[in-house]
Amino acid sequence: MSKNQTMKKVAMAVVTANVVASSLITAMPAKSLAAENDGSSAVTNKAEKKLTTGLKASTNLLQNTEFNGISSWKPTISGSNNIVNQNPTVLAPDSDGWIGLTGNGFVGTTAKVLPSGNGSVDMWVGSSAGQNTRMALRQTIATKPGHTYTLKYTPIHIDNGLYVAAAGENYAEPSNPIYNPNFGHWIIPSNKEESLTFTASGTSEEIAFQVNFREQSLSSAQIRFSNISLTDTTSIATTSLGSLSTASTTASGKGEPNSSVVIKNNGVQIGSGTTDASGNYSIQIPKQAYGATITATITSSLELTSSASQTVSQAPIGTPYIDPLTTKSTTASGVGDPGASIVFKANGISYSTTVNASGTWSVNIPRQNAYSLVEATATLNGATAKASKLVSNAGPSTPVLDNVTNRSTNVTGKGDRGNTITIKVTTNGSNVSYIGTVDDFGTFSVKVDTPEAGATVEAIAKDSDNDVSQKATKTVLDVIAPDAPSVNAVKDTDTIISGTGEANCDVAVKLPSGGIVEGRTNSQGVFSITIPKQAVGANIEVSLTDAAGNKGAATTVTVQADTLANPTVNRVSNQDTKVTGTGVAGATVKVKANNMTYTDIVKADGSYEVTVPKLAAGTNVSVEQTKSGVTSGSVTTIVQDDAAPSAPSVNDYYTTDAYAKGTATGASKVTLYVNGKAVRTAAVNANGSYSIYTGDQASLATAGATFQISATNAAGMESTKTTGTVKTKLTAPVINKYVATDAYARGTAAAGSKQVVLYVDGKAVRTAAVNADGTYAIYTGDQVALTVVGNTFQISSKDAVGNESPKATGTVVSVLAAPTIATYYTTDVYATGTTPAGATKVALYVDGKFVRYATVTDGKFSIYTGDQAKLATAGNEFQIASVDAKGTIGNMATATVQADNRAAYQLTATGFNTATDQNVSGTAGSSITRVKIFVNGDVKRQTSVADGAYAIYAKDVITSASDTVEIAGYDAQGFERNRVTVPVTSVAPATYNVTADQYNVFSGEYVTGTADAAVTRVKLVVNGVDARTTTTANGAYSIYAQDKITSASDNVQIVALDKDNVARKTITVQVVNDNPAAKVITPADYTIGTDNIIGAFGSDIKKVQLFVDGTFARQAAISGNSFTVYAADKVTSASQKVEMVGFDASGAEISRQAVNVK
Repeated sequence: MSKNQTMKKVAMAVVTANVVASSLITAMPAKSLAAENDGSSAVTNKAEKKLTTGLKASTNLLQNTEFNGISSWKPTISGSNNIVNQNPTVLAPDSDGWIGLTGNGFVGTTAKVLPSGNGSVDMWVGSSAGQNTRMALRQTIATKPGHTYTLKYTPIHIDNGLYVAAAGENYAEPSNPIYNPNFGHWIIPSNKEESLTFTASGTSEEIAFQVNFREQSLSSAQIRFSNISLTDTTSIATTSLGSLSTASTTASGKGEPNSSVVIKNNGVQIGSGTTDASGNYSIQIPKQAYGATITATITSSLELTSSASQTVSQAPIGTPYIDPLTTKSTTASGVGDPGASIVFKANGISYSTTVNASGTWSVNIPRQNAYSLVEATATLNGATAKASKLVSNAGPSTPVLDNVTNRSTNVTGKGDRGNTITIKVTTNGSNVSYIGTVDDFGTFSVKVDTPEAGATVEAIAKDSDNDVSQKATKTVLDVIAPDAPSVNAVKDTDTIISGTGEANCDVAVKLPSGGIVEGRTNSQGVFSITIPKQAVGANIEVSLTDAAGNKGAATTVTVQADTLANPTVNRVSNQDTKVTGTGVAGATVKVKANNMTYTDIVKADGSYEVTVPKLAAGTNVSVEQTKSGVTSGSVTTIVQDDAAPSAPSVNDYYTTDAYAKGTATGASKVTLYVNGKAVRTAAVNANGSYSIYTGDQASLATAGATFQISATNAAGMESTKTTGTVKTKLTAPVINKYVATDAYARGTAAAGSKQVVLYVDGKAVRTAAVNADGTYAIYTGDQVALTVVGNTFQISSKDAVGNESPKATGTVVSVLAAPTIATYYTTDVYATGTTPAGATKVALYVDGKFVRYATVTDGKFSIYTGDQAKLATAGNEFQIASVDAKGTIGNMATATVQADNRAAYQLTATGFNTATDQNVSGTAGSSITRVKIFVNGDVKRQTSVADGAYAIYAKDVITSASDTVEIAGYDAQGFERNRVTVPVTSVAPATYNVTADQYNVFSGEYVTGTADAAVTRVKLVVNGVDARTTTTANGAYSIYAQDKITSASDNVQIVALDKDNVARKTITVQVVNDNPAAKVITPADYTIGTDNIIGAFGSDIKKVQLFVDGTFARQAAISGNSFTVYAADKVTSASQKVEMVGFDASGAEISRQAVNVK
């Protein structure tokens, strides 16, 4: 056959193969066809990619893959017409084992299969009468939607064959493109393992192997398929479980995303949950026992599972607690983690026990010394914790000693009634003891020999049990003062004072000035102290103070003259007739002035007075003294001017003045007197003028009141007083507009005015009082002249003494009608309304006082009121008057401010809690566009209103519940329209924590624990059933449970409830069932010389041993719950430490008790 003929035949085969395969690919989706037609050499679906991440081993899902016959396989045949015979006739095997297939309507088709029985099958097709036969073996299997399956097989080329391997609409691709002849899904056998992976979309799939001709010109084709298998290869992510301890309440880990998780302990579920989209999970579980194996199993949505396990480790255990111990205690006890071993150490000796299920422990110990330190070390599953405690003194109280001195003949103090007191006095290493008794009043007095200062006095008390107290100690105080020292003579030229006295004392030298110079006597009692030179005749006192602070009597020494000192001279004025001063007693004093000498003798007290005539100011006076022929130096002084100055002048003073002014020649200051009492002084200026403040003297605001001013010179001489009288200074009063219809003239008068006078036609008509605020109203209704427009009148004012001010003139005018004022609200900033004809403007009055004008347009007005605080309060009034073109004010209309309840200006603010809130928020009416926040009167920030609401950040500006906070609302023009106060609190968010103590079924009655203040009640839940509730008190609760909790396996919970009975938190109560008595060993007292130590023990003790001085001595014989152990050869002294030790079934020590040896 030529090359061209060969190519043509191949092309024909391709066409034929495509036609033949059409029955297999008719139902293939468009995507598969596209993949087939785009020339791709490898098409991998998602299931295949997932397979690379990890497969789950599975059994072969196909039946009879050993091919013991063709049972479980359904054969089909078809011809060139593509009609498939689904139920061909299966012939009996021939002598070679081939099974033929025939079918009606399939003339010329020949097909047969050869099942090997060893895992392979041959499929043969032939052609005759123009028919090219195809055949298939099919098997339908059950599948799980979404699961991934893999079909594996080995196609072996025998003769001229092509094949198709399919699972439903999924078709196998060759492992190598060279086996793809481009005949659609038909493949050339590769003679090696091939596979097809697919994802099931339904509950069943048909697996099919089909054979066809490769070379159509040949008469037959044969392929062998071996090692056929179908497995579920759906995978699930590996599950992890984090480490767990006995304190863990959460199991966490990772696995297949969005899957269910079940946590179990030895097959018992203790928690469940789901993984999140990232595969993470965290599930609440109850605390688990040490060593337990916890398993987390994740089940995916495809019903695949993956598990991980952890062994529970021991968490850090609680520090054991030691109950208070005293010097009389023979048992140490406390609480700890149940099951923990306790090693109690006291005075270097260890005692072992175990914490029982109720969390308590105890051991027998010998009595301990007061304030010694004991320790308890707890060990549980390798974790340890240690506690310590001081042993308190349970013996007699330490006696209280009173101070003991070197004069004492009794030692006194306080103690426990009836106790014996022993006093020991130790002096220089030797001691003497004295004994006494505390009386019924708790005091004692023990006679002693008078002790020396510095000796030690000790006291101990002994009670009736011969227990002694701690020692009280005092040091004997020195209370005997030193004798007065001997002081050597001191001269006025000396700078050393010396003498002798008691050794080692502080020396105090008191000088005449009052100053103290200190020194000290040496070990021989001598002192020598530097002092300043002192005047002749001066007295110096010297005293001693010993180390105990006892000060002795002083010795006084008088300074003697070495030379004669100068006298002193006091100030001399031109009013004096004596010159005075000090000198040496007995000396003659000479005073010289104006060439004249005057003499006298210094008195015994050192003073002198020499009579002289009055001397003129400025005169020079000298003084000297003479004694025993020695004359001192001369001292001088100048005569001072002490003559009183002239009385000052006082300028006119008015009721409105705040200073009194005038001149005070020759004076240095002036003094103000009001009502005869000096009020203050003020300096006189260099030019003799003065100004002294009077503004705080209420009486000087009244005309006619008087005051006085005096002058004082530098010598302190005060002049006679000058009297000033308060005068008035009134200005003409102000007259308000007066219209022809008025019956009163009104206005204001100057300060100080007490009444006003009305003048009509130049004649005084009447007077009227001026109000305290300066306003007045004087009746004019009977004056006919004042009803005529244009006529005039006058008003003056007078003060309290009748001084009259200038007159003011008023003119009678016509009046416009009052305007109409529209309703005015507290939030308004303009008053509006209409005016009568002729009005060109309006005038606003608040509190009767003119505020401003506003122009009238087309008979309407709008006048600004936003700056009038009074008009922001409902109920207050104001007036508006019409004003004509000449400025004449017409009648007034009065309006009352109304509360603004219009929705457009409403404003609300929610409360602000400084502990939790960030913003102040609220609502606002449609006409409020912005709000501002004010804190303690200061604006802090503002924000816009949106959709009738606002929120303004305030965390940084409201810092205390005492802050005053306001929200002000403003309209579009920026006018404030409303203001509300924000309630401010500082309340921390409530917490709802509860704890529960361990409950022992054996001995417990109540479940107890603590609760936060916000928890008002707790509920007891047992095995999912509500049992009862109770209230909390002072942060704790106690709820009866003996009738509800009956087993250590009960699931017990405490539920925290708030004031509204809402459950806030649930905790699990640890329940145990432990009998402490089962671990107790009780030995009887042992008398030395007897044979055996006997005793009893609890049911948990299985072995008893004797220990002497901490060392094993002998095993005890036990009978029932009693023991006997021979001890005569081991226990020979009462000072030995003898113990009986009990062990449980595992050999662990669970009890140790000291034996009382007698």
